[in-house]
Amino acid sequence: FCMVPYYEKYGLEGPRLTGISLTGDFSAELAILKAVAPRATRVGMLLDARYSSKLAEEAAAAAARVGLAVVPLDADGPAKAERALTGAKGKLDAMLMVADKTVGNAAVVRLLIAHCQAEKIPFLSLSPSQVKEGALFSLSPGATGIGRQAGRLANRILHEKVDPGALAVAPPEDLDLALNLTTACLLGPGCQVALEALKLAARRGYSVKVFE
Repeated sequence: FCMVPYYEKYGLEGPRLTGISLTGDFSAELAILKAVAPRATRVGMLLDARYSSKLAEEAAAAAARVGLAVVPLDADGPAKAERALTGAKGKLDAMLMVADKTVGNAAVVRLLIAHCQAEKIPFLSLSPSQVKEGALFSLSPGATGIGRQAGRLANRILHEKVDPGALAVAPPEDLDLALNLTTACLLGPGCQVALEALKLAARRGYSVKVFE
C-alpha cells in the first residue's frame, strides 16, 4: 500500500503486508520548526481528542527529543476550535497541523492561518494548497517520489521474491517543502525565516515550491 495516512488505523500490518506510510513520526516537521524558530519551546496542535489523542502523544514524544513541548488544543468542532485558539493567544511559539477529520476542514484551516499570522508565529500546515492560502509552510510526501519508491518495493516482492512481511513499512523518501514568502516576511526581518527553511531543505534534499 501507499498514500494511506496513519495506516495503523486500518489494519495494514501483518505477515503478508507492507507499504509506504504517508505520514511520519513528526521528526522532519519539528526539525523545520526548529530551523525557522530556534527559540521556540511551545508548539500548539489543534485536534479532536476523540480521534487524535494518540497522535498528540506521538508528537509530544518526538518534540521532547528536540527540546520542544507540544500543547494540545482540544476542539470537537469549528466553534470550539475558535475558542481554543483565542485562549492560546500569546502562549505558543508555533503551530503544527495534523490530519484530524474534525479540524482539517477549510473553515478551521482559515482560522489557524489567521491566528498564526496575527500572533506572528510559524504555522506548519499539511499541504501546498494551505500554504498558498497563507500558512507559512508545509512538508508533504511527493506523489512522484512515493510512486518510484512503491515501484522499487513491488520489484523486491515480484522479482526478488522477498516475503512482504519481511519488509518493514517505510516512511516516504522524498518530501516536498512548500513555503509562502509573504507570510515568512511577516514573521521576521529580511525574510530570515524563509532563508532558514530553504537552507534546511537544501541540506535534506527536499523539493521546494514557493508562493508569494
